[in-house]
Amino acid sequence: MPDYFAAEIQRFTPVVLRLVEQRARLFEQSNPEPWPGPGAPDPAVVFRLLETRKGGDYHRSSEKYGRAQDDLVSSTRNSHYRAAILEAAQALRFVAPSPGLASSEVDRVLGILDSDLRPIESEVAAVVVNGAGGASNLKRVRDAARNIAARRISTSRIILTGGSRVVTDEEQNRIPRGFGRGSTEAELLKRAAEDLLNASFDTHSQRFDVSYGEGLSAQRWLGTGEVDGMRIDLVAIEAPYDPVRTRREEQTKSPRVNTEEVFTAARPFVDEIDGDVVVQSHDTWTPWQLLIGKEVFELGRGRAVHPAGPWNENRVIAGADGGHDITSAEDVVDEIAKTFRQLFVTRDRFIEAGASREGENKAD
Repeated sequence: MPDYFAAEIQRFTPVVLRLVEQRARLFEQSNPEPWPGPGAPDPAVVFRLLETRKGGDYHRSSEKYGRAQDDLVSSTRNSHYRAAILEAAQALRFVAPSPGLASSEVDRVLGILDSDLRPIESEVAAVVVNGAGGASNLKRVRDAARNIAARRISTSRIILTGGSRVVTDEEQNRIPRGFGRGSTEAELLKRAAEDLLNASFDTHSQRFDVSYGEGLSAQRWLGTGEVDGMRIDLVAIEAPYDPVRTRREEQTKSPRVNTEEVFTAARPFVDEIDGDVVVQSHDTWTPWQLLIGKEVFELGRGRAVHPAGPWNENRVIAGADGGHDITSAEDVVDEIAKTFRQLFVTRDRFIEAGASREGENKAD
C-alpha cells in the first residue's frame, strides 16, 4: 500500500507545484517560507501558500476567484487563476474533464453528469455514503443506485452515515422541488434513500457506542430499499461529533461531525460482511474522502477501498472565450491542497501500521 501513496504523491507534486507558482506570480505573492528543493515539497507549506481555509467554514475559502464587478485588474487575475485551478483539477480528476449534460432526467434535475465509474470486479461488502448538506445526499445516493443497477458495483448493502448537524435554510433551499427534506445531515440521507431507493426504515432507532471521543454513542436505523428490482439492505447512522475535537479546532464555527468520525461510526456494519468497500461521495470531494476511507476501512483489514462519485454538472462550464471555465474555484483548490496534505498523513499511518505488525511478528 505505501507504493500506492508514493505513486499518488508523484502524480500530485508537479501539478500542485505549478499551481503554487502560478498563484505566486498572479497575486504577486512573496514567498514567506523557504521553498523546498527537488523532490516532494512540504505539504503544509503548500497548504499555506495556496491561502486555503482562512477562517472559512464548510469548505469555504476566505478568497473568492469569481468575476470582480468593478475591478478589471482583479477580474483578469482571477480569470487566469481560475484557468490554472481548472487545469490542475482536471489533471488530478477533481472535476469533470469537460462540460456535459446527463442523459437521464432525474440526473439532470439533481445536477450530476452520467456515471463514468469503471466496473469494480471484486465483491463489495457495502457502499458507504457520507452525508452532507443541500442536494449532496441526493447526488450520492442516486449515483450509488445507478452504479449498482448498471452492475458497476456488486453489492446489496448501502450504509448511510451522516452527522447530527442541523442544516441551514439555505441548504434546504438547494434541494430540488419534489424531494424530501430533513432537519439534520443524517435525516437528509434517509429522505434521499426514501425518494431514490423506495426505502423504508425502522420507526425506532438503536443506540450504539462509537470508538472515537469519550462516552459517545450514535443512532442506527435498519431499513430496506430497491434498485432495479433487487433488494438493498440499508443502515442509516446518525454519528455524534466529538466536542473535544471541535473545541480544539479553532476555525470550526459550529459543531460538526467530520469524515473520519462518520466512517468510524459505520465501520462495525461494514465489518459484518467480507468484501471491498466503495466510498460514495461526489465531484471535488471524492479524492479526500477516499483517503479517509482507506484509513478507516482498509488499514489493517485486508480489503480494498474504491472511490465513486459523479461530477457536478455546473462545476465545469463553457467559458466566454469558447474554452472551459470553473465555478466555485476556491472550493476546488481548497480540496486539492487538503488532499495533497492528507496523502502524506495517510501514507505515514500505513507505514507505521506495517512496521507495528512486523514488530509483532518478530516478537512471536
